[in-house]
Amino acid sequence: MDKCQSRNAARFERNSPADSNAINSVINAVGIAFGQSFVEGIGLSWVVATDEHGSEIAVHGLPGKGDIFIYPTNLVAKRWEHRQTHFLEPTYKRIADEIHSVFARLPDG
Repeated sequence: MDKCQSRNAARFERNSPADSNAINSVINAVGIAFGQSFVEGIGLSWVVATDEHGSEIAVHGLPGKGDIFIYPTNLVAKRWEHRQTHFLEPTYKRIADEIHSVFARLPDG
């Protein structure tokens, strides 16, 4: 995860607009950039995940072997609600480390 993205997200949180459309647009943009880092960095793929609660964009890995799903826009939105800052880089590292650990435990990993 790019440190610049983390700093920009923190800056937005400090100077956030009151307009909910602007907030949602930024949350979605940051979430999509965060998800794309898993696509480019680890080889996950974008999908539309659907369950009994509806559909949401996600990144997906290990199809049929473990089915890892990450919901990056939801992850960013939850952190926004709690006014967390500087979470992108450590969260990326933690999730990436866990995914690499799962890959390593697979019979063909």
